[in-house]
Amino acid sequence: VPNLRLHQEQASINMVKGVSMLLDVPTGGGKTLAFWWPLLYHWAPDDDTEQTPKIILIISPLVALMGEQANDLIQCGIPAIALTSETPNLEEALKDFGLNEFRVAFVRPEMAIGNSFHQHVLKSEVFQANNIGLVIDELHAVDKLVTEDFRVSYSELATLIKHLLTGVPIMRASATLPPILQNSVVYKLGVSTNYDHLAFSNAKPDIRLSVRILQHKLGSYADLLPLFLENAAGAADFSQTLIYVNSCKEAEEIQDFLWHHCPEAIPVVAFEFYHRYIAESQKVHIQENIRDGTLQGVPTTDALGVVGDLCMPV
Repeated sequence: VPNLRLHQEQASINMVKGVSMLLDVPTGGGKTLAFWWPLLYHWAPDDDTEQTPKIILIISPLVALMGEQANDLIQCGIPAIALTSETPNLEEALKDFGLNEFRVAFVRPEMAIGNSFHQHVLKSEVFQANNIGLVIDELHAVDKLVTEDFRVSYSELATLIKHLLTGVPIMRASATLPPILQNSVVYKLGVSTNYDHLAFSNAKPDIRLSVRILQHKLGSYADLLPLFLENAAGAADFSQTLIYVNSCKEAEEIQDFLWHHCPEAIPVVAFEFYHRYIAESQKVHIQENIRDGTLQGVPTTDALGVVGDLCMPV
């Protein structure tokens, strides 16, 4: 990392000082780096002299990104793990995290409020002594008015917060935090209103935004038909595209629409929907198929997040 952006540096300093904060940073603004950078104020990846390095716990609903982010940290020499229902030997992995075997853990909210996590992690004296911060990512998922991918478990994170030692700073982060939502989620999590608010502009001069007026009836999805080329010879003639929608039902309906209207030269397996209710193994399968080009069109809710290493329109 050649340098830190101002909000990344300030967020890291806040966590080191024990100051809780609201990190209001748009997609692509680099908020993920701010999650684990505070570790480096206490420890260096190539330093094995420290017997009890510090720990950061990150709560995230986006399984699509958790494993990817954990792997990125591992490649940088930072022991990390994504704890999900698909984690091999999950109980042992939870114990290992509670005993300081990892510097960073990414955990789904459902797991974070579960009994096993409480027993093996939150009650661990080693974890309590070395945890320097809690990060709650995708904070807008606390509010059911924002997205269909609202998690009841997110609204129950106040229970987890109460089990943290007094003084552990909390970094609450989102790319979707209008003022009315800021007040709502802070209230629902039951945390102090005494926090630092770090906001970063969402201006992206390298991204072009266009808005098109629907030419067909809302819900007909006929405006997606131009995605199919007239003389398509195969799946590669359908530009790889993520189609973001507001509901799981819409994602499923658009998949059916694409299946029904795709030319014979394009196999229907090139299109598949994605949302929070599909199996974890299927989520991983879809993510891999997006990256290797097997899938060309993916109607999805914001449960997919923004998958890295893609060259495709959204």
